[in-house]
Amino acid sequence: MIVHSRTQSVVVFTFAFLVVLYLTWHHKDKLSCGLRVLRKSSDCRGRSGSDIPGAATELQSESEDLNDGQKVFASDDDLGSPKIIQCSMSWGDMAHVYPNALETHSKHGKRWGYRTHHFGHKIVHAEKAQSENFNRLYYIQSIMLQELRKPPILRAAWVVWYDADTILLNTEIPWETFLPPKDALFSNINMLVTKDGEDFTDGIFFIRVCEWSLEAISSAIAFPNLQPQEYITLATGGGSTLQWAFDRPHFRKHRMYQPQHWWNEHEHVHKQPTNDSAEDESETESVMKGVINMHFPQKQANREKSVEWWLTELQQSPKEFVIALDDTKYEKEIDDFWSLLKKAEETLKWSNKANARMKKKFNVQATPNLVREAEEALQEAIYEEAYDGEKVQFRINALKETSKAAEKEAMDSKHDLTNFLPDDKQEGTEEGKDEKSDDAAKESEEEGGGARFGTSPPKLDQQDQRKGINGTLEARRL
Repeated sequence: MIVHSRTQSVVVFTFAFLVVLYLTWHHKDKLSCGLRVLRKSSDCRGRSGSDIPGAATELQSESEDLNDGQKVFASDDDLGSPKIIQCSMSWGDMAHVYPNALETHSKHGKRWGYRTHHFGHKIVHAEKAQSENFNRLYYIQSIMLQELRKPPILRAAWVVWYDADTILLNTEIPWETFLPPKDALFSNINMLVTKDGEDFTDGIFFIRVCEWSLEAISSAIAFPNLQPQEYITLATGGGSTLQWAFDRPHFRKHRMYQPQHWWNEHEHVHKQPTNDSAEDESETESVMKGVINMHFPQKQANREKSVEWWLTELQQSPKEFVIALDDTKYEKEIDDFWSLLKKAEETLKWSNKANARMKKKFNVQATPNLVREAEEALQEAIYEEAYDGEKVQFRINALKETSKAAEKEAMDSKHDLTNFLPDDKQEGTEEGKDEKSDDAAKESEEEGGGARFGTSPPKLDQQDQRKGINGTLEARRL
């Protein structure tokens, strides 16, 4: 009986072992990808250039949209989750050109293992201004929701949006190159965008997968219903609903403007290809060597011909465009960009400490106006003009000079107050500041028949002190 029981146990154990072995073998690809995701997972704050993964296998798969036969490109979720998703939509008057342009992005996604989503028609057909912008927002929102419902370790970290009228020129530059470094100072940056001159451009941007982004996109979608009159004014003036959302105080401190020529270069700033003349070459003297992306905005004339010309050039002379990261200016410019912003943030912290020290040491009850204005100007430069290194550096220097001048003025003002003390009151005291004992003060009053004028400095209220410091600083600035 005991032998029979043992035989049964061995059979059951062997059967269970074989089942586990079969399941492990059958799902080995999924398990290996899952382990790879675990090894490469981060804190979802983005990756710096040093964390760039190697060339990945093709993760892209195609599926048919049963509604109208349009191709929708999406990755197979079973193959793991790289940290970047890239996406776009295409329809309209250049629909015959868009597939070739978007194919350049698909190749880039295959090169670096990015999941690529290309949607071929509108999601909604509402008759309202900027309907194409709302379709884009709905699409990004759906991707964001899809990622946020996953466990954090399996989510993508960033979504890169690009309009269908962009061409990915250099597949050797990964998107991670432009993400914020792993530094606590930059952990709050959730969006990277550019300006065309002074105008916000949303043809291509980076947005972090997080609740902040979902809230910001949802606010932009709800804008026409929340503030219809303001929306009409914005739409008729050519403004962007995304800009409206990201310019709000709650959101603006989490977005960063990067130099446009890095990844949103506009072709319209260069000379256009001519027809049949001997100079039938597009002069791109201002295009950075090895630039990753070229954008052909709607306001550009003959942009269809320009897109076709660049696609032809890319196909015929790929070595002119596909250049290794080390052979471009990206690494130095990007290092300088983040180093300067770190210096700016540290200067603001230094100024706050200097203000606290000045208040404690010199009894200044409020930050001088000019110092506060210099701090606000530097903060505004970080928010709105981070792409302009010269302006940011100017604001850093201005704040340092203003703060040092304020501290010196506070020191001089305190020294001047001690001059009101008579000589006999300053003797035996530290810098003429300490008062005599109560007994000595009473004795002095009895001898002199009462308090004498000048036995103590006249009391200046807080407002008078601030006026003195601000007035001197203003005079120095003028």
